[in-house]
Amino acid sequence: MYSSYSILYSAAYLLTLSGEADESLILDDAGAALTITYHTNAGEDVVIRYLEYGNENFYQVDNNGVDYFLTDKRGIDDIMSRYDTFATDNNL
Repeated sequence: MYSSYSILYSAAYLLTLSGEADESLILDDAGAALTITYHTNAGEDVVIRYLEYGNENFYQVDNNGVDYFLTDKRGIDDIMSRYDTFATDNNL
């Protein structure tokens, strides 16, 4: 049986891109709603930030400085809710 941690990791890892960012909707001062750092077997960290965007249905994805794409806001909001619940349930 999978642990709660494994399920959270899998859900975050499987987030998909929804399209390309529209330059006119990119917020210069966008805050990160969520930042996830993956530690690869090669010893390099991959940092993915989900940034506020000028369309309320999406977050802009910044993958190690490449920020051309979007992802559905609902998926990120769901992941954040799951992490909050996990942290509360495990007194983290």
